[in-house]
Amino acid sequence: MMAARIRTESGSRDLAREIYRQSIAEAPDMQTKTVGEIRLMELDSLDERDAINASLSEYRKHSGSCAHKRSDLIPRLANVRLPNDRKFRINGADEIVDPSGSPYVLDSATCSVKIGPSSKIPLQ
Repeated sequence: MMAARIRTESGSRDLAREIYRQSIAEAPDMQTKTVGEIRLMELDSLDERDAINASLSEYRKHSGSCAHKRSDLIPRLANVRLPNDRKFRINGADEIVDPSGSPYVLDSATCSVKIGPSSKIPLQ
């Protein structure tokens, strides 16, 4: 059944999550489990970055410039629905953080967010 879903849902983040969850549950060692957990964080981060970047794009369209303050962006994300009813995480410094707890970095040149250098999520 999984093989059929892979053929029909190739590229689906939800399917990838399911595969990684199964991999973690059946992991023969800690390294396999850790890799699966990192990949799940990466998938969640992709969803978050897509939503944040869409909000940044909308802000830029309406204001003519990129958001420079977190206070410009965070209220816009309050109503964003992430897959599996996840919520954005905000740390004590009011920064939006990735699933590993590392703050996202705003690239003002491209008006987009990137994975921070301290993240456990692989930089791409």
